Amino acid sequence: MLNQRKKKSPLVVFFSVLAGLLLVVLLAFAIFNVWVKRTCFVVEVSGSSMLNTVQDGDLLYAKKGGEDARRGDVIIISVKNYSQENGYQFSGDYIIKRLIAVEGDTVACENGVISIKYAGEEEFTTLSEPYANGATPDFDFGKMKLVEEGEIFFLGDNRGNSYDSGEIGCLKADDVVGVVPEWSINMKSFISFWAKMHTSIAVHP
Repeated sequence: MLNQRKKKSPLVVFFSVLAGLLLVVLLAFAIFNVWVKRTCFVVEVSGSSMLNTVQDGDLLYAKKGGEDARRGDVIIISVKNYSQENGYQFSGDYIIKRLIAVEGDTVACENGVISIKYAGEEEFTTLSEPYANGATPDFDFGKMKLVEEGEIFFLGDNRGNSYDSGEIGCLKADDVVGVVPEWSINMKSFISFWAKMHTSIAVHP
């Protein structure tokens, strides 16, 4: 006669499944944490120049390096080499902005709307900017700006309260030290809690 296996109670099965799920979640977080430490750094937003995309006090992950930065990305720019003695008014070593144009592009602003003549093209294209908060102020240097070789043109999403390329023109593409992934912005509330265990750098308007 075959021995019959004693059936586990539903409660035991439930807790066994729950323990397995918790183990998987903890393992996933551990792997994510290792990956983040190797490929990203944490920034703490200071100021309102990127409202409503990010806010003062938000913590975000930024992917190290600027080689992969594309138009429309939120980027971290080192401004350590731009001093008040040279006419710049940055309040910290790093800023967070939106990459609008790259070398060879021509950026135009008219009636608060940004248009770009992309490198190699003949016509301007009106830029779709669902992230922009308010109309873009007129550029201080005229209606158009050609982005020279090795340069970038950037703006804050809070267009009425941002110190950016609309006032100072372009900076060097090599100054980009990080790119904030879309998932980091979408999960910023959770990341602001999770990222507190990492060292962060302050990024300013």
